[in-house]
Amino acid sequence: MVAEIACTACSGTLSDQGQQRFQCSNSSCPEGGLFMPCGYCRKHAFAISKEQMYCSNLECRAFQRKRSTCTSCNRVSAIMHNDKPVCVNRNCSSNRSVIAVCFFCSNLSFLRAPDLMFCTKSDCKHLFERVEDCSFCGVQSSVVEDRVCKNPRCQQANKPMESCPKCEARTLWRRATGEETCLNDECDYAGDSSSNSGTHHDVPVVESTIFSLGDGKSVGDGKE
Repeated sequence: MVAEIACTACSGTLSDQGQQRFQCSNSSCPEGGLFMPCGYCRKHAFAISKEQMYCSNLECRAFQRKRSTCTSCNRVSAIMHNDKPVCVNRNCSSNRSVIAVCFFCSNLSFLRAPDLMFCTKSDCKHLFERVEDCSFCGVQSSVVEDRVCKNPRCQQANKPMESCPKCEARTLWRRATGEETCLNDECDYAGDSSSNSGTHHDVPVVESTIFSLGDGKSVGDGKE
C-alpha cells in the first residue's frame, strides 16, 4: 500500500498522477493543487500553475522563490536574480563558462560571474548568498551580507570589513572607537583621528596578503 503524501499547502493529500505530477485532494488548495517534487527540499511541494511555479514548503530554503522553464536546458530551474533570469541547474549549458567549485560545500555548484557569485547546491550553508573573493586571503570566502571572510585560515576571518571609500576594496576596519583604517597595503586611507597620526594603531596583523585577482580566479581553495 502506497503511503499517503500530505499536501504542504493545506490539509489535503496528494495522489500520484504519473510523470512526477501529484494532485491534491482539496479542490480549494491555495497553491492550485498540482505539485512536483522540489529539487531543494525533496518534498512534493513544488506548485505548478500557469501563473507561477515555486516551492510551497515553509521549511524549504527556496520557499516561494519563483522559478520558470530555462530556455537552454528546458528544466524548471530559472530564477530571477538582479531582475534577469538565471538558471540554477548546474548542468545547464548556460552555466558552462561560469560554474566553479564552492569554497563552503566543495561542490561544482558556484556561479562565478560578477553579477552572480552564489552557490546553487541545496545543502550549502550559503545557498543563494553572494560570496566574493576575500581581499586578504584571496579565497572565495567573503560573505557579503555578513561582511566577513569565513575562511578559518584567513588572518582576518570573521572580522567585519566595509568597503574602503578610497580604494573600494572590502578592507576597511572600524575600531570600537569609531576610527577607520584601510588594511589594504596599497591604500593609505585612515578615517577620523587616525588620519592625523600617520600610523595605524591596534590594527590586526596582515602580512601583505592582498591579492590581485584581475584574472577572475581565486587564489587557493582553502584545502591546502
